Amino acid sequence: MTLRKRFITSAVCLSFVLSTALLTVPVLGQSIPGSAPVEVRESLVSQLEKRDQEIKQLIGDQDESIEGEEREVLSKMVFDLLDAEALAAHALQDTFDVISDQDRSRFIDLFARILRDQSLANLDIYRAEITYDSVAIAQPDQLRPTGDYSDITYVVYTKARFEEVETPVLYVMALGDNSSWRILDMSIDDVYTGESYRRQFQSIMRSRGFQPLLESLQRRADRI
Repeated sequence: MTLRKRFITSAVCLSFVLSTALLTVPVLGQSIPGSAPVEVRESLVSQLEKRDQEIKQLIGDQDESIEGEEREVLSKMVFDLLDAEALAAHALQDTFDVISDQDRSRFIDLFARILRDQSLANLDIYRAEITYDSVAIAQPDQLRPTGDYSDITYVVYTKARFEEVETPVLYVMALGDNSSWRILDMSIDDVYTGESYRRQFQSIMRSRGFQPLLESLQRRADRI
């Protein structure tokens, strides 16, 4: 199965949230319009490299499953950079702001549990060889809800090589108040995770409403 097919069948790009776990030496020489300052690129890569090395050390090179406490540790490593609330806000659009605080918190929690479970569906994804091409300031169509982040959002352009297939993978990222970079969205072959969920959720809400969507997520989370 190709990388693209694996990725899409595991809930549209999610398993690549931190596929940079098997990072090769970054290649940041490519210049594109709106390129990020050198210090931003270095900061992004430094944080990713540290976490990537930890993930690689934990999962090893062998095709072995990880269970129990080690799986919990891996889950935190893989999921730590992802901002599930930003993805949820983009997926729900205006509905995110008009639902009750209780429903919003419940939705984010269920959504995060599902994302976390899917991110560990295929550990081989994290053994992919990743190269960084460039880091640029996000274009208008790449902007996502940023919460308590800096005003500038960046896009990290990478290539993932897995099973002899090379695929472009993009990460939309912003810097939080604690000087830690967070992933707001990601894409493979121009298919964004947040946008894919937005289409799915908006379709359900148009035909059935928000509460049926929430209950559907609850049932999915209960199966984890």
